[in-house]
Amino acid sequence: MAIPNVFIREDGRGFIVRKGGIDWNVLESLDTKSYAWEAYNGENWDQGGCGGTIMEAVDNALENVRATESTEASVQEGRREA
Repeated sequence: MAIPNVFIREDGRGFIVRKGGIDWNVLESLDTKSYAWEAYNGENWDQGGCGGTIMEAVDNALENVRATESTEASVQEGRREA
């Protein structure tokens, strides 16, 4: 497993974490009732993740990406069988 690279954003308002071949924007959450950090890829919040730590948010975002890819692959496989 690759060690993630973590950089402070140029605007100083969060972090960029490169993990799983993807650059994630990680910002402190405005809703700190349930978690402290949010990670998203560019403007794609749908595949983002939340967590109590920066790396937990990134790991959850990667899980969402994998789940989406798995679902898309299943749909494609279903189309081939039909």
